[in-house]
Amino acid sequence: MPKAQYYSAGQIYYPQGWSLVCFLRESSKAKKHPVWSQILTKYFNTLKSESIANRDEMPEDPFDPRRAFIEADLREAALDIAFEGVDFDELEEAWENFTLGLKPPR
Repeated sequence: MPKAQYYSAGQIYYPQGWSLVCFLRESSKAKKHPVWSQILTKYFNTLKSESIANRDEMPEDPFDPRRAFIEADLREAALDIAFEGVDFDELEEAWENFTLGLKPPR
């Protein structure tokens, strides 16, 4: 989602996003899973390659409304590739179990 939307309800979206990334990076189950273990790498690599491929279309002005549409398309493409083949019910259950097992920092 766009940054402004993400932070408009940051108390909800930020912890969810953080816990998903934490799960994908730290969970032994995610690290061993042939699909889940590649989600973040695929996402960032696709986002980078698509950004490079579309740089000529990207307006330099950060306030140009076309920029938001192009960025949204890039994120969507990266998400589609990163989550291709993911069983979301299985992922959600494992993510929830991992998150419920987290201990607060001391």
